[in-house]
Amino acid sequence: MTARGPGRPRSESARRAIIKATLGLVDELGYGAVTMEGIARRAEVSKQTVYRWWSSPMEIVLETINQGAERAAPLVETDVFEDDLRTFVRRSVDGAHNSAKLLVALMAEAQRNPGLAPSFRHEFLERRRAVLHELLARARSRGAIDHGVDTNLVVEMFFGTLWYRLLAHSGPLDHDFADELAGALLALTLRPERT
Repeated sequence: MTARGPGRPRSESARRAIIKATLGLVDELGYGAVTMEGIARRAEVSKQTVYRWWSSPMEIVLETINQGAERAAPLVETDVFEDDLRTFVRRSVDGAHNSAKLLVALMAEAQRNPGLAPSFRHEFLERRRAVLHELLARARSRGAIDHGVDTNLVVEMFFGTLWYRLLAHSGPLDHDFADELAGALLALTLRPERT
């Protein structure tokens, strides 16, 4: 969540410069070494400009990855559950592939930094989980998935598998992986007569 104060709207060029500076510093130094002063210096803006819109580097990073994830894998519903799930999984995997270095750095920092962990969990991880929960809930309400399916487990299986692939580098984050993972999730969720 951003901490914008009242007053002037954001300058789009300053906002882009701040985000680019933040992501560049996280990539080069690791999240733990990034400061608001360093971001301001790199972005060539005043500290007051940065603090006017965000209160910490984490807020900048979370806003950026949330916006990226929402663009990459929004809730899309066509009333064909199989297509909707495959689309969500593929777009989520693409987004993870494109942001892999940043996501891995944030997850690692969240394990070391107890102050960061709740923000990362609530402001990013739970928001992404909520999208898949909503997709499954809507499919269940239409009778597209079995009412006995534990949707919490389905969500855990998807994100657990995706994060394992990200963190352990156990294989590529590509369309083959996305399609295989979507197929496994569909096998768990579809009514028997539809499999």
